[in-house]
Amino acid sequence: MAVGYELGDIDKLTEMFSIRIPEILKVEIDRLSPQAKKDLNAAVLVTIAKVIHDSKFDPVLYLKSTTD
Repeated sequence: MAVGYELGDIDKLTEMFSIRIPEILKVEIDRLSPQAKKDLNAAVLVTIAKVIHDSKFDPVLYLKSTTD
């Protein structure tokens, strides 16, 4: 997965977070290769970061001049 960074470039992964998923997804995750599991983990990290980034986005900062 090309995400523009290496996992070594981010802070050390020290925190645990759990999500609820359907059993069928758990079964399929368990069947993934080690590399596919690493790719899944990277995609989850990027998705969480994007959701946090988007939650802080304020379009007014880009659509209204502060010099008015």
